[in-house]
Amino acid sequence: MLRSTPKKEDLSATSESVVKKFKGTFAMIHKKLPMLAASAALALLFLWGCSGDTGGGSLTAGGGIGGSGVTVGSVSKFGSVFVNDVEFNTAGATVVVDGVETGSGDQAVLDYLAVGKLVRIEGPSQDDATGTARRIVYNEDVIGPVQSVTVVDANTSKLVVMGQTVIADAQTNMVNTTLATIAVGNVVEVSGFGDDQGFIHAGYLKKKADVYISGSEVQVRGAAADVDTLLRTFKISQLAIDYSTADVSQLTDGDPQTGEFVEDAFVP
Repeated sequence: MLRSTPKKEDLSATSESVVKKFKGTFAMIHKKLPMLAASAALALLFLWGCSGDTGGGSLTAGGGIGGSGVTVGSVSKFGSVFVNDVEFNTAGATVVVDGVETGSGDQAVLDYLAVGKLVRIEGPSQDDATGTARRIVYNEDVIGPVQSVTVVDANTSKLVVMGQTVIADAQTNMVNTTLATIAVGNVVEVSGFGDDQGFIHAGYLKKKADVYISGSEVQVRGAAADVDTLLRTFKISQLAIDYSTADVSQLTDGDPQTGEFVEDAFVP
């Protein structure tokens, strides 16, 4: 994860005008992946890459089960935890949020997970649609203020949050807000699947605050694009990043590579 101190910006600005200059440390989550994977399953790639042994399996944008007991998908309900219509026993599961072990067992699952959150479950599953979770990993796609809201139809809105386009609809688990009341300036947490346009289809969207409070941390993660090693810039979706003063010691060759996933948590 990159932690940095960007220049002061108007956090209500439109996405096109948002340019951040980072002074923190970039963390390379994994090596460059095929562009099909990078574009079609943004949210999956981070979870897959930061988990350690992948077991050699494969994933799709709709979630799935890979190789040796790895399942990626959205939480659909509790009673243990249900992901991709499989009920996983979580009595002995370790819950990991943003790379930090937050607890274990059924109570930790209830404390840190929610319906719609995209998770990676490590543990075997059986043909009878049951399984045993050893480890459950969750990472937010973006946390920060809403920059714009566009109503697509009665059941769908398109938001821009920290330069990331988020699609919220009737399938999104909206917490502390609704499609009708979400507003520019609200601070939200979003989790969902990425599509081939780089949009995040939110399974979970929580309003964390009505307005951004100075000194609060925000977060964004995604695949590096438009990397310019001479100007020392790249983009995560629409968010332009100047890394000329950043500590890039954790990056291969000192530069992000196109398709690499990077994550940044910082106080504007």
